Amino acid sequence: MMCRLPLAVLFLAVGLSAQTRSKVDLTGPKLPARDKKCEIQFFDGKAPDGPHEIVGHIRVYISRDKLVSGSETPVDRAKPEFQKQACRIGADAVVLVQQTVSNSGEFQTLYVKGDAIHFTK
Repeated sequence: MMCRLPLAVLFLAVGLSAQTRSKVDLTGPKLPARDKKCEIQFFDGKAPDGPHEIVGHIRVYISRDKLVSGSETPVDRAKPEFQKQACRIGADAVVLVQQTVSNSGEFQTLYVKGDAIHFTK
């Protein structure tokens, strides 16, 4: 016998999960990937003073329901995806350069852009 969930429960379950996608544009030397859970430093708006090179630009898009999402900032919501992509391209840090929030009714789209950098020591 097939069990049917009420339509409202289905919509609630879908609304609870945010959809995240990202795009990476490689710009510098190809580096070996780091461990999937590698440690990534984050810098807000300004690159660190030490020697480094930009190895890629990462853009993260998150679509979520404002009514059921927490009070996390766009950057906090995007950091796990930045970490995953930065580790994948061998970066040591991400400089967060832009964040935009678009609202449409109860839905919200978060856009955060960062430059992935590798410290050249």
